[in-house]
Amino acid sequence: MNSNETLTKINLEYFPDFKSKFSYNYEEPYFFSKAKKLLESLKSIRQNKQYKSFILIGNGGSINPLLTLYYPFKPKNKNILVLNSEDPYLIKKALSLNKKNSLVIAISKSGETSTVIFNYLTLSKYDSVVITSNKKSTLAKLAIKRKAKLFFCDKKISGRFSGFSESTLIPLQFLGLNLASVKKIINGALKVDFKEAFKLAEFLYKNEKKGYTTLYIPIYSTQLNPLFLMLSQLFHETFGKNKKGLTIYGGLAPETQHHSNQRFFGGRKDSQALIIYAKSNENFKLNKDLIPNIKYNGYSLRKLSDIDFNDLVKKECLGTLETAVSKNIPTAYLTTEISYENIGLLLMFFYMTSYYSALLRKVNPFNQPDVELSKEQALKEIFGFK
Repeated sequence: MNSNETLTKINLEYFPDFKSKFSYNYEEPYFFSKAKKLLESLKSIRQNKQYKSFILIGNGGSINPLLTLYYPFKPKNKNILVLNSEDPYLIKKALSLNKKNSLVIAISKSGETSTVIFNYLTLSKYDSVVITSNKKSTLAKLAIKRKAKLFFCDKKISGRFSGFSESTLIPLQFLGLNLASVKKIINGALKVDFKEAFKLAEFLYKNEKKGYTTLYIPIYSTQLNPLFLMLSQLFHETFGKNKKGLTIYGGLAPETQHHSNQRFFGGRKDSQALIIYAKSNENFKLNKDLIPNIKYNGYSLRKLSDIDFNDLVKKECLGTLETAVSKNIPTAYLTTEISYENIGLLLMFFYMTSYYSALLRKVNPFNQPDVELSKEQALKEIFGFK
């Protein structure tokens, strides 16, 4: 494995080497067809006012795709607060923001998500944008009462697969990305390789059947920080059904090396891995004159003056990968680099992987029945039994 290899848009390696044996009719799911339509029809959002801070109200699939696509490119002069709980600490933090230059963006496909409605009620004095698919929903009614900007999204797309629908692509513009950048994201998504996504789904499924029922996902890129929650939701909700599926753990790396690597290498032998590295769109090198002439573990620190810190992150990643390979742990290794097109491609790739993972397990990719049960019980706890 050469750490100086040229990165492709998405490069995947499998350890042990994996040859796909399944054949499948690679039909386009609706969320992919929707992306194609919006690439042509999406219009620029006109804004009469510029905002410095944003309060994003939503849960799960309403916000995880948005954060995954937005976070790598967040303008440095914009602040964003995610309000995904009724926790008074978060609400007070939101209320402390300047009302004159802050915008509330509330997203709920059903328009009936309790946390979204309750939090939206607390911010009545702020300018707001509301996105829902239900014109008669509680959230839509509140938006009309407040004279908020109201947009409607496609009700046929499950929240977690909504990254390339109105509920994500419209907010991206309010958050500071121009239409050209948003279309680059969509264009990248449409370049996804269906067969490669199916191959990864098959690899994970084959390993699960062998007893590797947990999946360790360390992500070596701070710009992909929201991706871990996105993948946890995608994999758990899409194919964690009928007593099948994978339990996900991991997070931002190399931080995970200092705790979760212990579980991965030294704990129960039920883990496979999906190791992700993304080269930053920024570069950094140390000036040799600023490095003292001392040694670290027998090595001269001045050697760092010749190294781009992107390579340091990748070498940390290779340390985990090569240890996993040496221990014969089934591992998929994905590399990419940060750009609008690649981030769109990456999210769509995982959409297709999770979609095919559900088909392989013969479960419905688009429902989440046990999630809905817990939501109903929470409402009974709040308002009392009917």
